[in-house]
Amino acid sequence: MTLHITPLVSDHCLIQRDRPVAVWGISEPGSTVTATLATVASSTSAASTVGEDGRWEAVLPAQTAGTEATITVTDGETAKTIRDVLFGDVWLLAGQSNMEMRMERIADEAPHLMDDADDGNIRWFNVPQVFDFQREHGDLDAGEWFVSARDRPADMSAIGWFFARKLREMHDVPIGLVNAAVGGSKIETWMSRERLESMGALPDDFGKYTPDYVARQQRLFAEAAAAYDREADDADTGLNERWQDPDFDDSDWGTMELAESERPELQAPGIVWLRKRITVPDRYTGQPAQLRFGTIHDADRIYLDGEPIGETFYQYPPRDYDIAALPKTFTLAIRLKVEGATGGFTAGKRHLIVVGDALERDLTDHADPDIASLDGVIDVDALGAWRFRRSVWMPVKPNDEFFRMEPVGDYNAMIVPLRRLGLTGVLWYQGESNCWHPYGYAELQMALIQDWRRLFAQGDFPFIYAQLPNYRLGDPSSWLYLRDEQRKALAIADTAMVTTYDAGEDSDLHPFDKKTVAERMAAAAETLAYGGDCEPMGPTPCWVHSEPNRLVVRFTHVGDGLRATGPLRFDIVNGTGLPRVATFDGRIIARDRIAIDLPLGTAPGRDASLRFLWAPTPAPVLENSDGLLATPFAMPID
Repeated sequence: MTLHITPLVSDHCLIQRDRPVAVWGISEPGSTVTATLATVASSTSAASTVGEDGRWEAVLPAQTAGTEATITVTDGETAKTIRDVLFGDVWLLAGQSNMEMRMERIADEAPHLMDDADDGNIRWFNVPQVFDFQREHGDLDAGEWFVSARDRPADMSAIGWFFARKLREMHDVPIGLVNAAVGGSKIETWMSRERLESMGALPDDFGKYTPDYVARQQRLFAEAAAAYDREADDADTGLNERWQDPDFDDSDWGTMELAESERPELQAPGIVWLRKRITVPDRYTGQPAQLRFGTIHDADRIYLDGEPIGETFYQYPPRDYDIAALPKTFTLAIRLKVEGATGGFTAGKRHLIVVGDALERDLTDHADPDIASLDGVIDVDALGAWRFRRSVWMPVKPNDEFFRMEPVGDYNAMIVPLRRLGLTGVLWYQGESNCWHPYGYAELQMALIQDWRRLFAQGDFPFIYAQLPNYRLGDPSSWLYLRDEQRKALAIADTAMVTTYDAGEDSDLHPFDKKTVAERMAAAAETLAYGGDCEPMGPTPCWVHSEPNRLVVRFTHVGDGLRATGPLRFDIVNGTGLPRVATFDGRIIARDRIAIDLPLGTAPGRDASLRFLWAPTPAPVLENSDGLLATPFAMPID
C-alpha cells in the first residue's frame, strides 16, 4: 500500500502552536512509519506502527508560534517531505453560505480589498464538500493549503480573511483558516447521529439515506431538471425568434420597471423576456464596464446587442457581468427564467452599469443613495421602463432533494476527518436554513458545540458565532425567533455571539459587509482565546424583574456601562390591562440596568414577556462601552 499523508499536513500547512503535532495517514499494515520534524535549530522524530486497517499516526513535539519547519515521513520504502510548514493558531470556519462566501464575491464591488492580501502568515485550507450519511470518515481524500500572499486569495472565506487580518494586526501570530462551511446546510447536518438520536431530532426515515438512494435521487433530479430545461428552451419563442437581437421589433410589448417584482406576469413559472435600448454619454463609449443587477429569482441570461454577457442558474449570486467595451447605444435583453411559483428582480436592489475608473471604487455600500450619482455609474432604473413579454408558461421545476439539508452527512465527511487537527477555536455562521422552524435551535447549537468539543478532545475551545443580520424579505417572524434562539445558546460556556443587525442588507441573504462581522469575531477571540480584558460581545439580558410601576432589565457584557444612542423602546407582550403588544420607553438607571416605567397600577401579568429590538432591521440604539451592540431578545418577566 502506497504511503499516504493526510492533506491537512501538506506543503504550506499551518499547524497549531504549543500543542503536540499529529501527522497521520495510510501505509502498509504492520510496517513502521517515521515522521521527522526539522527546524533550523533542531530535529526530532516519532515512529508509528501501521494498524491492520492501514492507518498510522505519529505525534511530534509542540512548537512555538512562528516556527518554520519541514516534516519528512518514511515507511522504509517511500519518503515524502512536507515543506514550508508554519506554526501558529488554527481556526475552524463552519456553517453555511455566509461563512463560505469567498472574497471573489465582493472583489468586483470592492476591488482594493485584497491589495494587502500579501501576508504569508495567513494560510487557508478549504475542506472538500462531501457528505456521507452512513459512516464517519477517517480522513479527507483531498485538499491543499494556500498562502494568502500568492495563492488564489479570491477563494478565501471573506469572513475568515478579515478575521485573520485583524488578529494579525493585534498579535504577531500566524493564522490558519480551515473552512468547512457549505451553502444551504442546516445545523443538523453538522451533528453526529448519536447526538441527534439522543435528542429525538433524527428523522424516523433517516435509514433511507443509503448510497444507492442518494445516487438514484441525484440521477433522477439531474434527468428531470435537464428535461425541464430542454422543454423550456424548445418552447421559448424568444430563443427561436431571437428576441435578444438589437433590431428585433418589441414595439407591441408591455412595459415594466425592474423593481416591479409583484407584477402578475412574474407570479408563475416560465420565461419572461425584457429589453431596453440604452444610450450612454460619449465619455463612457469604448470603456470597460460591468453590469451590476443584484440578484434575480431564479435564473437569467443577459445579452448586449444579441451577444450573451453573463448567465446565472440560481437566485443568490449577484449578477455582475463584464462588458469589454461599452457601446454608445446598445440593447440589453434579459431572458428571465422563473422556476418556482414566483420570480423577478429582488426588491430593494439597484441596477447599475459601472464604467471605467469607477470599477476601481468601493461600491459595496448599496444603501448609499449617492452611488448612482458618481461619475462612471449609470443608474439603469432612472432610464425608465423596460419592454417585456412572457414567452413560455411552464409548471414548477422539479425540486432537488437537497442533501445538504439532511442530518449527519457533513459531520461524518467534513468534521470527523478534522478531529486530530489542533485548534484555537471555531467561527460559526449558520441559521438561515433553520429559520423556518426556529424553535429548539438553541438546544441544537449547544449540542453541536458539545459534540465538537468531545470529538476534538481539546477542552472547551472558544466557539464564536454570528447572530442573523438585518433582512426584510420573506416572513420576518421566523428570522426574529431564530435570532433569539441564537442568543439562548450563550448558556454554554466559552461562547460569544456577535450581533450583525447593522451589517446586513435588507434585500440580500448574502450581505457584502463581511469585514464588520469578522472584526467583531476577532474582538470576541481577543477575550476568549488571547486573554484580552475587553467585552467579547454586546449587552445581553440576564433577567427581567417586575417592580411596582416599572420593569427592570439587567444586562451582562456592558463593559464600563450601557450607552443609549437612540430611543430605548421595549414591547410588553400579553400584559394585563394592556394591548397585546404595548410599547414603552426605557431609561438607563445603572451601569448594567434599564428601567421601563409603566402607568400607575399597571402590572405585566403572569404570562407577559418583554421584547427589545424585535424587528427585521432594528435601529442600533444600545451598546456597551466598547461600542458593541446589544442583542435583540424576548424574555419572560419575573
